[in-house]
Amino acid sequence: MDQITFAANQGYAILTYNSRDFPRLHYELLNRGKTHAGIIVATQEDPRRNIRALFNLLNTLSADTISNQLIYLNNWA
Repeated sequence: MDQITFAANQGYAILTYNSRDFPRLHYELLNRGKTHAGIIVATQEDPRRNIRALFNLLNTLSADTISNQLIYLNNWA
């Protein structure tokens, strides 16, 4: 939770491989009425695919759109 709080205070979205904890933390924050700058969940299987997907995501969505969203990077490959 400390990482999400720090990132939110800085206006940074988080890119993580932790697909077990961060989705849960996302919903916990929203249920408490708190905000974050976005959580992007990736896999470690193919770093090149992650880079392409991240470029696709960043070319499509604004920081405001990403805010408070849980995004699975594999959906952007």
